[in-house]
Amino acid sequence: MARNKEISFVLLDVGPTMHTSLEHAEKALSGFVHAKMLNKPSHEVALIYFGTSDTSNQLNTEMTASGDDDQYMHVTYDQKLRPPSLDFLTSLSSIAPGDGTPDFLDAITVAADSLFRTLTDRPELSKANVAKRLILISDFATPAKDDPEDAFVPTLMEKLAEKDVVLEVNCLDAAPQAGSQAQSKEVNLQILHRVLSAVRHTIKRLRSETEILGVFKAKEYLHTAYFTGEFQLASSMHIKVKVCKKSSQERPLSVSKFSDRSQAPNASHAILTDTEYKSAADPDRIVPAEDRVKAYKYGKQMVPLPTEDEDVLNFKPDKGLWLLGFLEAAKVPRHHFMKDVWLVAADKATEKSMLALSALTRALASLDKIAIVRFVPRAGGAVLLGACTPLLGSDRRPDCLLLNQLPFFEDVRTFAFASFSSRPETTPNNHQLSVADKLIDAMQLVAGDEEQLKPEDTVNPSLNRFYAFMAARVIDPNAAAPDLDLLTSRIMLPFLDAMPSAHAALAAAKEMFPVKLPAAEQAAAEMDQGPEKQEQAGPLGDSKEEPAEPMLFSLDTIAATRAEAVGSSSPVEDFHSLLQQGQLDKAFKGLADMVEILVARSLGDRSFGKALSCLQALRQSSIEHSRPPAFNDTLALLTSDWDSKPSRKAFWTRVHEDGMTLISKEDIPNSSVSAAEARAWAQDHAPTQKKEESVPEPQPMEEDQDEFADMD
Repeated sequence: MARNKEISFVLLDVGPTMHTSLEHAEKALSGFVHAKMLNKPSHEVALIYFGTSDTSNQLNTEMTASGDDDQYMHVTYDQKLRPPSLDFLTSLSSIAPGDGTPDFLDAITVAADSLFRTLTDRPELSKANVAKRLILISDFATPAKDDPEDAFVPTLMEKLAEKDVVLEVNCLDAAPQAGSQAQSKEVNLQILHRVLSAVRHTIKRLRSETEILGVFKAKEYLHTAYFTGEFQLASSMHIKVKVCKKSSQERPLSVSKFSDRSQAPNASHAILTDTEYKSAADPDRIVPAEDRVKAYKYGKQMVPLPTEDEDVLNFKPDKGLWLLGFLEAAKVPRHHFMKDVWLVAADKATEKSMLALSALTRALASLDKIAIVRFVPRAGGAVLLGACTPLLGSDRRPDCLLLNQLPFFEDVRTFAFASFSSRPETTPNNHQLSVADKLIDAMQLVAGDEEQLKPEDTVNPSLNRFYAFMAARVIDPNAAAPDLDLLTSRIMLPFLDAMPSAHAALAAAKEMFPVKLPAAEQAAAEMDQGPEKQEQAGPLGDSKEEPAEPMLFSLDTIAATRAEAVGSSSPVEDFHSLLQQGQLDKAFKGLADMVEILVARSLGDRSFGKALSCLQALRQSSIEHSRPPAFNDTLALLTSDWDSKPSRKAFWTRVHEDGMTLISKEDIPNSSVSAAEARAWAQDHAPTQKKEESVPEPQPMEEDQDEFADMD
């Protein structure tokens, strides 16, 4: 049954052991609430903190009134159950760390009590098509109150099961715990497993703080079937199945056209577009729709195809899924799989269909075969060729098939390359193979039973950044784009800190497999060397010391995952790397100093191009990070001491020609420079050439005085 309504209670631990993770939890919650506002505005969300310094919940109020004031302490019902709104989203930007005892059983009890009261007041939410979720996030490092008689917990879980509530547990294991915390966590997990055994649940172990962002999806989809029908094995045998998408690429929200010209409160602000077609022979005559027809280019000719002929020409097959035969799994290479992955499951309403599909799946798995099928998901739609791979079930999932689309002849792209095996210089020897083996072993993403970057736990950094920016703009229309934080960087960069032998393996690989620039590019790179390299060169241009080999792809860039300072080799890249690490002061000061260094040490105007790129990057980032003085002060420095430092004046002429001036209020509101002041400053500091001292013009020589007059 489709769930077109959902109510969610989010229970977040803000106790002392969770303080270092609250920043990441804020981002995850903001993304969750923002996604609900965008995609599921009818869903309702409640937010409960436990481990808070204060106490604010109805159960504690009732118990205090009855004389028992130490029950359900340090649990705060922060946001009541309601559709997410702007003030809900704003409240998540300042989650206060607590110093109370975080008892997850008390938090579950408060949430369950509020849920039961809501279902009593609003009976329509008790229907089966309304999903009910309790989402618990904690590290479980603080001991919960024990229930010696073991009477309360089973009663509570029985009520949750009656209401078809799903308890989703997210256990954070990022920080190593020792002593009493580790012991408390073990006891809490034992209690938790006893709780979960009586209710529908999911449990996720978060091995790093990065995975907190994966607790909530940017966009949630209903579990609806993409295709419902018969899987025909033969003319006299079929299995009733449902096909749904197993994985599909998620994309950001599409941008729609918007107009703010209308000030009416009920204005839609939508823009309607219409296209007029005019005759090529008579540009003033509009061609009506009945006089227009589609045409296909065939060589140099255009072949008209009226709508009625196009309908006849199109092949419109019936909807269905048909078995064509079986192949060995090795016969279908992985690179032939196209687009999305579908899941083929038997219709649970038909017991014989479930039995037949389970038998087929297990037979395919035991024989290492796959089924080749023809798939038409919609009547009159495209005909797809597919490969069904067996996926054996478990206690919680039946046996099913994974359907991947296969290419037709026209879809295959074949590229011919010369064989490397015919050239000895491109065939690796045993020593080189050993170095590559050690590199692979050193950079394994699996340590023990823990796997890093599991797809189901790793968020898309682009989508995460997009939704974070959208949420910030909802709160503040002038909000700048968020920086790339360390959490996102961990997703995109190697986990070298967790790979002790990776640095040595990378160094050995670099030495074994040097990559050299082509001769022309190497010469260009040498011409672009900084002044420090020029000073090392001898009178004939030979370097006094052996220069490092220039490389198109350097393993050093992997081994050193982030810059420590802004260097002269790639200052702009170093600057952005420091920004991603959150070292803003160091980044801005380093790039400003590097502009001065490049200008001062430039041999002629050789380094001016690199210095100008630095200055452009500094201006752009100063606007993005609301730091106009960082750029304006650097620009003012370039116009000072022209007489004693002529290189500044030469470079400033280049900057002025590029049209660069101070950051004004037109660029960013918090600038102290107005637009008029910026223009006036640029005019006042326009580079002017010194007037040359008057030199008498040379007098023409008499012909008899010119010794070379007779030479033509």
